[in-house]
Amino acid sequence: MAAIRLRDSDQWMSQHTGHATILNGNVIVPTKTDNWLEGPPGPDGAIQIFTDGSKLDNKVGGGIYSEQLNIRHSFRLPDHSSVFQAEFIAINEALGWLCEIATTASHLNIYVDSLFA
Repeated sequence: MAAIRLRDSDQWMSQHTGHATILNGNVIVPTKTDNWLEGPPGPDGAIQIFTDGSKLDNKVGGGIYSEQLNIRHSFRLPDHSSVFQAEFIAINEALGWLCEIATTASHLNIYVDSLFA
């Protein structure tokens, strides 16, 4: 996502190998100012998965939610964990659920609220 924002702001130096090839495809990435009142970004019928990690009062955990896939999963991490670890683990857990379900959907949107992740 960062690469796409850099490309769109003309700050990206063109690369044609590795992960940079994502910029050659038809990737739908919302801007920070998209109007979510009109519905979530992306194609109609896309599967939506929401992730979040949190640290509050030295307690750390996270969660994954998808209404379409009937996923409501939360997890606890050791108190010494960081909120960044919780964010990454939530994303990883979402990917694990997708692999386990083996969905054949052509579009998946994973929503995160972390600029770090």
